[in-house]
Amino acid sequence: MAIRIGRQGLTIGAIILALVQCTWTPEIETPVFSSERGTVALRTSHHLHKPPAHPANLPHPLLYDIFNGLRYTQEAGILQELLNSPSSKLSPVFSKAQIDFLVPHVSLALAQATPEELVDFSCLPLETSDVWTKGSIGVFNPQILFLAMAISKNPLDPHDTRSSKQTSFRDIATLNFMKQEAIIPRTRISSLMDLPQHLHWIAIDLETLLSDQAQDEATDHTADPTVKKLESLNDEDLRIQKLEKKMDRLLEKIEEQNNEIQRLQEASP
Repeated sequence: MAIRIGRQGLTIGAIILALVQCTWTPEIETPVFSSERGTVALRTSHHLHKPPAHPANLPHPLLYDIFNGLRYTQEAGILQELLNSPSSKLSPVFSKAQIDFLVPHVSLALAQATPEELVDFSCLPLETSDVWTKGSIGVFNPQILFLAMAISKNPLDPHDTRSSKQTSFRDIATLNFMKQEAIIPRTRISSLMDLPQHLHWIAIDLETLLSDQAQDEATDHTADPTVKKLESLNDEDLRIQKLEKKMDRLLEKIEEQNNEIQRLQEASP
């Protein structure tokens, strides 16, 4: 027997479909770079309250300072908690080799991103002391960089979603940044996007980092070996000039004494 669907049924179905499409936005991932060292991609997100300021052109030295300044602490074990012993010291999130891998590719991805996209990355351990990381980066006005990450010291396959869900990446207790004055409080970030509950995140004031970099560059200029060499050469020139003046005055005195001796000799009978 044929099933008949009336116009009213079609209308209701269309409304339901429209509501589903409005409330659920699929996340689209666009690969930017992939290798045995890690991956970088663009991903649309429906957790944004305000669009990111993308595309964003962040200079490599600034990104290097950001990755280099990230620190984490591991969760204390049960015995440590019972003894109230302090948690482990802050450890770098990324090694130099991992930073060298991430900086150029993340910079390129941020420059290509749209206001609907975040930059996703994963970075595999390149040395035995490295940690495995995966996360997202976005730049918001006014000059706010948001970074959410999962960090694990376990040798997990980044493509194995089951193992990542089972461990929940709880090897990390706190995500921190070396320049405390650049950290932005939670209240300012919650208005930009839904903060991820399953990831550790941090927001950094780029304007503070840029001003610090400008001061460092000014300091580095005065500490430049070439500048120091020129300054030392100038100091040496001043010393030589002083010696030359002393020699001139000494020669003048010798000349005066010779003239006096000659005058006395001529005056004697």
